[in-house]
Amino acid sequence: MIIFLQPTIAHYRKEFYENIAYPFTMLSANDGKDLKIINKKETILVKKTQFFRLKYYHIFKALFQIKPKLVITFGEVKLINNFIFIFFKYFFGFKVIFWSQGLQFNRGLRTPFLKFLFDFSDGVMFYTKECYDLSNIKAPSTYLNNTVSIDSKYISAKKSKNTQTINGLFISRFSKKKKPDQLHHLMKKIYSINSAINFNIIGSGDLKPVFRESFIIDHGKVYDFSLKKEIFENSDFLFMPYFIGLSVVECFANGLPVLTLSKDIQLHSVEYSYIKNNYNGKIFDSEEELINFLKNVSIEELEELGKNARNFYNTHLQIDHMYSQANKFINEIISE
Repeated sequence: MIIFLQPTIAHYRKEFYENIAYPFTMLSANDGKDLKIINKKETILVKKTQFFRLKYYHIFKALFQIKPKLVITFGEVKLINNFIFIFFKYFFGFKVIFWSQGLQFNRGLRTPFLKFLFDFSDGVMFYTKECYDLSNIKAPSTYLNNTVSIDSKYISAKKSKNTQTINGLFISRFSKKKKPDQLHHLMKKIYSINSAINFNIIGSGDLKPVFRESFIIDHGKVYDFSLKKEIFENSDFLFMPYFIGLSVVECFANGLPVLTLSKDIQLHSVEYSYIKNNYNGKIFDSEEELINFLKNVSIEELEELGKNARNFYNTHLQIDHMYSQANKFINEIISE
């Protein structure tokens, strides 16, 4: 039996968990949300106690009842449980695998503590190859290529060009990391130098600007997959200059290249490593460089980048690769 400790069960992880080859019990506080994402029979809601940024999950009653062979938990220093797992595993005979973004995204005071957890664990599953390459640890490790399940019937086969415009797409929740006001200003600046560039918006959030411009089409939250597919078909590139995240996967699947700013000047999540400059997207060293590119961009250039983006998704970011790699690694650790 395996225990997964996941603070929050994201809806896009459903297919991943459904394809774990071993029986498991999920322990989660799920941040107050319901647990209907996966089968409730194998999911236990646990209480969470928080001390500033440190979090403790009340899971040890379940741990002693289940007596797992393996615990898989999110590799974070702020989870007090992780240090307790490392101590308890020597006495109770279970093994510990951390699932993590890696050391390069946990810099500063956290780094030596996280490396301690990794080195004394039985294995680490990193989100991406870049995380794997940059985290030099003693324990066995692998990478899964963090991705999402996308139903093929909702992937656009080709672009629908009914207008002369070139359409960027922003798709995300408007959080502080996305710099919403700066994003809005940049869109207006781009349109002022090339009125052929328009933008589609999918997303919501308290920090979302009010888009009154005719060249910005705000679709709000979109839950209907057919409508989302239609928006993808009428978009030519993902416009995400600030903080690239998991949405890059869905855009690659739909043949949209990514336009973003370099991680040397802008914080991004681990999925930034999927972008190969001048192959499946463009990475710019400044906003001015980005604006100059869009000043004279051709639809043919974007289409070529988009074709490569779709190929990259098909080759590297299929969900079956993610769970098959996890199953292989879990089997190796349990069998040792």
